[in-house]
Formats: sequence, structure tokens, C-alpha cells
Amino acid sequence: MVDGQKIQWAQEHAQGIQKRFEQWQQPLGIDGKEYAEYLRIELVQYCDDPLLKEFIESLSQ
Repeated sequence: MVDGQKIQWAQEHAQGIQKRFEQWQQPLGIDGKEYAEYLRIELVQYCDDPLLKEFIESLSQ
């Protein structure tokens, strides 16, 4: 996967995961913007692992 495609994939799936996280963690007061940035950085690293990629895609649906 090319870097631009990795970033696009990470952003798309970070949004879905963040929505689930906010539903679960909102009462704890975790900053959503910081978490979104953390997710994007982490997800770019997982693009090359097919099993992790499929798992992340299933979580973000």
C-alpha cells in the first residue's frame, strides 16, 4: 500500500473507531482530538499487516 493510501485508509477507519470509543469513554473525559490523532498515527503502521488491517476494518464499521 502506498503511503497516501495508508493515510487515507487510517483516517477513514480512525473515524469509525473514534465514534465507538467516544460512545464508550465519554464519561472519562478523554480528549477526542488527541485520541483521533493517536489513532491515525497507529493505524498507518497497521496497514501492512493483513490480519490487523481486517480486524481494524471490522471494528470501524
